Amino acid sequence: LLYGAAAISAGAAYLAGRRAADSLGVLAPEAEAVLSEQADLALVSLIALVAAAAFRIVASIRGRGLHVASVGGLRLLGVLGILAATATLVITAEHGGSLVYRYGVAVAGHTPSEASQGIASDPEVQQESAAGRLRVEADGSIDWRPRPQDADALGTIVRPVTGALGDVVSALPPDGDDSGLRIRIAGFTVLCLPDHFGDVTVTAALDLSGFDGTVGIGHHVQSADTGVFYTVSTGGEAALIRRTAGSTKSLDVSPLQQELGRELLVTSVAGRHLKGQIGGKSVVHGHGSSGEPGRVGLLLDGRGIVRVGRLSVRPANGH
Repeated sequence: LLYGAAAISAGAAYLAGRRAADSLGVLAPEAEAVLSEQADLALVSLIALVAAAAFRIVASIRGRGLHVASVGGLRLLGVLGILAATATLVITAEHGGSLVYRYGVAVAGHTPSEASQGIASDPEVQQESAAGRLRVEADGSIDWRPRPQDADALGTIVRPVTGALGDVVSALPPDGDDSGLRIRIAGFTVLCLPDHFGDVTVTAALDLSGFDGTVGIGHHVQSADTGVFYTVSTGGEAALIRRTAGSTKSLDVSPLQQELGRELLVTSVAGRHLKGQIGGKSVVHGHGSSGEPGRVGLLLDGRGIVRVGRLSVRPANGH
């Protein structure tokens, strides 16, 4: 009974943990990596406890009626399963403690990750050139906050993976709103930063009120048809997809219950865990390999005007 109760409780804890993890909002890449490792360890613990319970219950059924229960192979396997589960539970708990006490995850009053901040007006940055507004930190982080006059950023800071500028995408002149660079879209393109990254958290602050179609954030991008993309569409859908040489695999899809306007999109990848958030809430969570390190950028597929207020990249553990 105790073995069975342990397995059932572990299943409930695992499901509750997954739900809690998706409610945490934007985390620092290092914390996201720890959270992903904890989720994997929790699954191993659950499997070990279920196996141990199964062996122990079968052994009890077979030994029913015996005055003295024999040790037997099944009971021994049950004990070994419990020992394995105990070891992984200790490591899982250590990861949970690290999330709270080292990274401040889910702690009231803790300052949120910079990635959770939206479009902000920075008076000092406004006086710089378009190139000066691209900030690169020592750890490899990139933060680009374009202004309306930064038309030359297209082709210098972000470049289309395929095709030429002007065919599908072009910069528009300032319109009096100083919250970002307006881009006209007429078709499909992927605009990427030049550097290559592995595990990352990517944030894009976009105004989609004048756009009809699909926008997204890509990472591990090798070409226009190879990479991992978190997308949202004006048709009311969020998706995590992996494109490989023209074929597309859906990792997760979820309906969006909102019209798209000024949005903060965040995607993160830590190991085999991939997430997509909008407005600080997780909407898609998939699992799988992202492939070789690649570029990071914006996927734009549709027609209309997109205002880009920010594009930032934070690598995990200096990758």
